[in-house]
Amino acid sequence: MAGYLDEGGGRYDTLYAGVNGAAAPTAKPTAVLTIANGLALIAAYFQESP
Repeated sequence: MAGYLDEGGGRYDTLYAGVNGAAAPTAKPTAVLTIANGLALIAAYFQESP
C-alpha cells in the first residue's frame, strides 16, 4: 500500500507499507483481505495521528 498522508497546509508525507513473508491462514481470498485491512488500519492510524 502506498500513498500520501495529508498533513494540512498543503504538506503531504509519503507512505509505503508492505508485507514480506506473510502467510494467510487459509487459501480463501478473504484471508488475504484480512492482511490488506490490517495495512489499511495502519495507514488510517498515521493519517489521524497529530
